[in-house]
Amino acid sequence: MTESPQSPGIWVRIKEHKVAQWLLAYLALAYTLVQGVAMLSEALDWPHGLIRLITLVPILGIPVTAFLAWYHGAHAQRRVSGVELRRRK
Repeated sequence: MTESPQSPGIWVRIKEHKVAQWLLAYLALAYTLVQGVAMLSEALDWPHGLIRLITLVPILGIPVTAFLAWYHGAHAQRRVSGVELRRRK
């Protein structure tokens, strides 16, 4: 596969791989989870360290989500013919 003299910029590639959409969806889910935990922690009188840990886990998941979105976005762009699908089995 040959590259054109001007390869696309990073923002174009991020858009093609739909990284921003996946990160926004992840952030919405993580925010909902953290808010739910905050509400439950007040009602159940959970220790503050546990709440910090539960908040830290979604924060650490942001780069993982970005990597997985980039990786699977690259594979989803390839077109696979019916013959290729039969050969993979």
